[in-house]
Amino acid sequence: ERHIRSAHKVFEQKLFYSICDRLSNKTKLVLDALLTEDASKDTDDAEEYDNTSEIKFNTLKKDIPGAKLKNIEFAMQKISYLQQLELPKELLSTLPIKLIKKYYTRVMAELPGGMLRYKEQIRYATLTIFCYFRSQYLIDSLADLFIQLTHKMRTTAENSINRKILSEVK
Repeated sequence: ERHIRSAHKVFEQKLFYSICDRLSNKTKLVLDALLTEDASKDTDDAEEYDNTSEIKFNTLKKDIPGAKLKNIEFAMQKISYLQQLELPKELLSTLPIKLIKKYYTRVMAELPGGMLRYKEQIRYATLTIFCYFRSQYLIDSLADLFIQLTHKMRTTAENSINRKILSEVK
């Protein structure tokens, strides 16, 4: 068990260093700003969705609330924010999904202040994995929301037509 734990620790360190080395200084600054801005401000949920100009760590962690146009627009802003980060996608795409989900879950459970206490390599690597997986997750959720919104519009249109036909028949 000691050898397995040691090998696991060495693997994690190599993974974190390889991810951290591939990040540009600009991306590192954006990831730090994502955490520091969020750690210094505690905002209300309603305020977060109204203020769409700033994407914060806690905002990224939240799911899309429902099939409404403003929620879809905000989800698209979060996706574009995540896609603007220069993540090493060629490296991240080779990682097993189980490993990605492990670090994603770990970051989802953390507060911004807790993330700031991590060592630099660990913080950047886990945030990179989080952002990579979160962008994929948000794209999938957005596709589901478009399907729900289309279904909702179709149902509303059918009900409207049925009411109009019934009123003409009467």
